[in-house]
Amino acid sequence: MCGICGYVAGPERTPDAEIIAAMCGMLAHRGPDARGIYTDAGIGLGHQRLKVIDLATGDQPMSDTTGRYYLVFNGEVYNYRELRDELTASGSVFRTQSDTEVLLYGLIRHGLDFLRRVNGMFALALWDKAERTLTLVRDRFGVKPLYWLHTPALGLVFASEASVIPASSLCPPEIDRSALGLYLALSYIPGEQSIFRNVKRLLPGQWLRYTHGKSPATGVWWNLSDEWRLSMENGKAADGQWAEAFLSILEDAVRQRLHSDVPLGAFLSGGIDSSTIAALMKRQGAAVRTYTMAFKDKSYNEAEQARETALAIGTEHFEGLADISSADGILDIARRLDEPFADTSVIPTDALCKMAREHVTVALSGDGADELLAGYVTLQADALYQYARHMPGFLFRPLRRLINALPDNHGKVNTVFRLKQFASAYPRDSADAHASWRLLFDRENLGRIFPEETGLLNPFEPFRAAWNESEGLSELDRMLFVDYKTWFVDDILVKADRASMGHGLELRSPFLDYRLFALCAGMPARYKRTLRQGKIILRHTARNLLPGFVLAHPKTGFNAPVAGWLCNEWRDVAEDVFSPSSVTAGGLEPRTVAKLWQEHASGKRNHGFQLFALLMYLLWHRSLTDSGRNSTLHL
Repeated sequence: MCGICGYVAGPERTPDAEIIAAMCGMLAHRGPDARGIYTDAGIGLGHQRLKVIDLATGDQPMSDTTGRYYLVFNGEVYNYRELRDELTASGSVFRTQSDTEVLLYGLIRHGLDFLRRVNGMFALALWDKAERTLTLVRDRFGVKPLYWLHTPALGLVFASEASVIPASSLCPPEIDRSALGLYLALSYIPGEQSIFRNVKRLLPGQWLRYTHGKSPATGVWWNLSDEWRLSMENGKAADGQWAEAFLSILEDAVRQRLHSDVPLGAFLSGGIDSSTIAALMKRQGAAVRTYTMAFKDKSYNEAEQARETALAIGTEHFEGLADISSADGILDIARRLDEPFADTSVIPTDALCKMAREHVTVALSGDGADELLAGYVTLQADALYQYARHMPGFLFRPLRRLINALPDNHGKVNTVFRLKQFASAYPRDSADAHASWRLLFDRENLGRIFPEETGLLNPFEPFRAAWNESEGLSELDRMLFVDYKTWFVDDILVKADRASMGHGLELRSPFLDYRLFALCAGMPARYKRTLRQGKIILRHTARNLLPGFVLAHPKTGFNAPVAGWLCNEWRDVAEDVFSPSSVTAGGLEPRTVAKLWQEHASGKRNHGFQLFALLMYLLWHRSLTDSGRNSTLHL
């Protein structure tokens, strides 16, 4: 697990190694164990390494024996030993025991087609010295990030984090206001945009090829909608075989992710996803260390459930307290997130990663199960909404006013909160209603925060595009497809990557095995979800692995009590950040923010999620301007 960066210039220019080193320095938290730099005519590559496999000889940038190809790679290839054996049989000669070299020679021999046989997470850059061409690639689901910027005059620069690119002086650190608007609406930035103007994300399953003097060419080596439809065509298993196939693939996914030359553990919330992973690790003979976070607020605290689960499974269990009571704590998280990000679960996830890193370098998690098997309660809301949206407006509008009049509280996502989110969707169609369950600010309220952008922003657009792309799938699968393309890749995976890599911890997710995706995409809906419950086949599988109290435990999520923290532990920093001068400096409308804060601080309304998004952006903006992270570097 690593951080990568680089720059392609004209053949007459050799990028300054000090510039590449400065870019690497901004990525040092992602790979604190080693730094590698390669420069030559027209190319500079940088790599920060977290040593996990082949500790002695796996350093990067890595070249082939001819010196034609150079690779920098962030991620992990779980089936690299099987692929290495196949390449060796075909004549490849290896000098290391690393997955990096397997990826290098596989790409040289087979091109991008080789990636379809790679089981792993990765973002990579491959330089062909003979053709003077750089190829960037991102993994199927977008587990690992990769950003890029192209200017015709100077060339192409790329990095694992967006904020590294303005530091190269190819572009000023100018905020993209449309990206900011989407962030405020959703708590994350969707799609190929980044918070910086002209800095783009490489999308999941996408490649980019660049030769200086030409425009970058992009394409896809793996397409979610194509693979989903192919899985549906191939999904012909008999009823009794689905569970057997599911368990077989999941067990092998766990087995592959247990290979490590450094200490390894697992996250354990006490829910079915992480508990199943920990149980399968134990079943395969691993000595398992598990980690969980507790909260002082009992409505958020699942530590006791996790403790009992660990005892039942037989793991060595560690428990920490997610309590950020100082301004420095939340400022530190905002600074390390690279871009503004406001999923409240990033706080306990960050604390969990920090605690786990004190004992292990690699941890397995249960991420991906909800998307794979329809675990989110929003899908229940989707089903119920099919009935509610046909209610006449003269009946629903008074009901909505009554629901909105219900008193708020600062506890965990509760019935009142869910009712208000549900009522806010009416009378939108199914696609927009699905998006609205996670919306922080609708278009009208967004316009009050920065009025000049009102006509330019449509927070439903990314969801609508994904919905249209999923034409032909079942209603449930369309909702899952939209989540994969938006919420999952740009929220869940970003949170996991930034929190883990901020502490130099590699996070592996067996539920993101592409073979498991192929099975579940083609699986009949009854194995995924009923009206009241999701992850049906996982629950069936886990009956032989977990105690009954885990299976009976309702899904609660891994949120943080930010509504209460804003009024208590964070009150001083909130008063400062929401001051007119601070809000104006961030390009927002101070009167609107002041009203939200006053209503929340007085207990009149609960604007916790919205204010947390504003807080994280304004803290990020302050750190960007105050810390010198984007001081000019001349290439």
